[in-house]
Amino acid sequence: MAIFYQKTQEMTTYQNSTNPSIRQCFHCESEHLIEKVANEDIPNGNARRPYLRCEACGNFQCWLDARGCSVPNPLCLCGWPSRRQVAGDGARKPGSLHFVCEHGRCWFYEEVLDQNGKPVVVAQKKFPDCH
Repeated sequence: MAIFYQKTQEMTTYQNSTNPSIRQCFHCESEHLIEKVANEDIPNGNARRPYLRCEACGNFQCWLDARGCSVPNPLCLCGWPSRRQVAGDGARKPGSLHFVCEHGRCWFYEEVLDQNGKPVVVAQKKFPDCH
């Protein structure tokens, strides 16, 4: 799966070579997706991670790195392997592991459950810088 970036001074267009619809925001369908980098002072392990944000509606679209992406992950509603991630402090279940659409194109969400069917939660702490 190849991903291309077309840069201009005002915006970055993110396009998946096999599905050009990634060029639109999933929330508002705007084509104004901009590449951003998470602040260095974020204590949850996401510092300096590149991501896409919609310039029109301001919504987060997706991360632009491969963290949590793996072929064995469940397929999202788009038919691609999903991304495994940890819910942040402000989430309904902080620290819970879950899968989401890797490209932010659909509303796919699936909790990671243990052998007893309970959500898997990682200890809440300051995560080390992963870069």
